[in-house]
Amino acid sequence: MNKEERKELAEILYGLAGNFGDSVDDQTAKIWARGFEFEGITMDQIKAAAMRILKTRTISKMPTFAEFLEAINGSKKDNAQAQADIVFETLRRNGATSEPIFEDPVTNHLMSTRWKWKNWASSVLEDEIKWWRKEFIEAYQSYAANPENVEQVQKLTAPQRLQKLISGIGDENPEKQEPALIEEEQCQK
Repeated sequence: MNKEERKELAEILYGLAGNFGDSVDDQTAKIWARGFEFEGITMDQIKAAAMRILKTRTISKMPTFAEFLEAINGSKKDNAQAQADIVFETLRRNGATSEPIFEDPVTNHLMSTRWKWKNWASSVLEDEIKWWRKEFIEAYQSYAANPENVEQVQKLTAPQRLQKLISGIGDENPEKQEPALIEEEQCQK
């Protein structure tokens, strides 16, 4: 964050604090700036989150840094629910015979280890879906709660993707297709 962005962030924080009848000192603004830098958060994201907080927050207290990040990234539960929707949309579109690679590393990990795609997709029953969804959301939140888990999963996912892509190269069999790569944006429409 450059000097101008830090100044703009401080103004946003002072304005939010004023709105909630609270105050923010310069040191707090500096710590938040470092935190946003570390998280890779842009000023556009900060401004959008500040507006969301102003419009929706009913507690008359300045939000914490963690609450501000949640306004930017969404809650872990929101993300888990969205990922469960993506899994179901993938099943609906591709069926049980495909081997999708999900963009989200935690979803990809869960659907290739805890629930092996072909087994799960070919045997899941309509009346079991709500229970599976609940279990998936809990598992997703558990993994996502610890950044070290996500980092380890990402390290495992990259070689797995390469292996699946390479396995189809030069294959003369037209039935064997490249795995579907699922974009989050496609399924969240």
